[in-house]
Amino acid sequence: MNEIVCKYSENTIKRAASILKRGGIVAFPTETVYGLGACARYPGAVAKIFKVKKRPLFDPLIVHISDPRDVDRLCRKVSRKSRKLIERFWPGPLTLIMPKSDAVPDIVTAGLPTVAVRMPAHPVALELIKKAGVPVAAPSANPFGYISPTTARHVAEQIGGKVDLIIDGGACPVGIESTVLDMSAREPVILRPGGLPVEEIERVIGKVKISRRIKTVANPSSLRSPGSSSSLCLPSSLRSPGQLSRHYSPSTPVKIINDRDFRIFSENNGSGKAVGIFGRSPCFTYGPDRGYVNLRGGRKNKPVPAHTGLKAGLLAFRAPVVNPAFFKSSLKRIMGKKRPAGKGISTGKKMSAGNVIFFRKIEILSVSGDLCEAAANLFSSLHKLDDAGLDIIYAEKVPERGLGAAIMDRLRKAEGRPGARK
Repeated sequence: MNEIVCKYSENTIKRAASILKRGGIVAFPTETVYGLGACARYPGAVAKIFKVKKRPLFDPLIVHISDPRDVDRLCRKVSRKSRKLIERFWPGPLTLIMPKSDAVPDIVTAGLPTVAVRMPAHPVALELIKKAGVPVAAPSANPFGYISPTTARHVAEQIGGKVDLIIDGGACPVGIESTVLDMSAREPVILRPGGLPVEEIERVIGKVKISRRIKTVANPSSLRSPGSSSSLCLPSSLRSPGQLSRHYSPSTPVKIINDRDFRIFSENNGSGKAVGIFGRSPCFTYGPDRGYVNLRGGRKNKPVPAHTGLKAGLLAFRAPVVNPAFFKSSLKRIMGKKRPAGKGISTGKKMSAGNVIFFRKIEILSVSGDLCEAAANLFSSLHKLDDAGLDIIYAEKVPERGLGAAIMDRLRKAEGRPGARK
């Protein structure tokens, strides 16, 4: 890795704090994802973040603090409900939007009268902010619109040559961005689901609204950022990061598989075989012992040679366990020998070899189907699939309860136009 990547140590923190105070930019770990930080008080330093990420200026940043009392320096008004949330969930993956004070430069808030603030629950992030003695504006440490980084390696591979220092604090335990809650209006509104489930927030302050509004930009890469001469396609300023319709995207196209139409079956013999069965869509299987084969488009029961096939990957929610005999009989039925029938197989018509694709790579978010584990593995799994040289990534839908809502928010935004690595 690049020499700017340094393992966490007391000396690394001192160096990073010095860089921030001088107006430089530092990538550092939080419990959610790695952040790209600059001193929030220096507009010139904050502008470097937009330039490195190629981030549009209308997309506001989150300001990170190390002490809950610092919120009063950044915010003109902190409501009673906000105080209750701060007391209950900080440090943690909750960002609050409140009326800003004059101490916050407009570049941080995209000219809005509000500021997004949070206190991260990661010892490295807290130590860095405290040592620097300044609030730190920090979006995720990746090119705008691409998959968020959850390891220092992700950061180094994407923007390593453009930052002053990357602190390697290991993998991010939550693995998905913070929940953003707008407390500036009469009624609290969730603008971005994230690492803190909505249900937990409602236990503290009662019912909150969930915003369904997202911004659509035809080509995010054409948006003007500092140092760019291209024209700016400027919607009204976003209230929160992560509100664009296309975000968190791999460079490989993503397609979400409806859980009602899809089941995965695995043969429990150590070969790693697995077959996914759609009710009304193409079917897939995976066999690393014999490589990738694509049967789409061939004559009935006549496979197309592997080198002509679509290279597909699967992002699965959980690991299935099925009796080997059932797996074999299911695969036999899929190949057109019999009408598909049985648990998880319901098409109402005979299926042919043209309905079967072999996956080249499968990533499982949680073997047990645990949503916390799935969230922690989401971005790292997408990175692995994106690095596999695939033509398409199929993502299994997850239950939209608790952290599942945040996972599906990220997958839906990744499903649009592919992102750019650099």
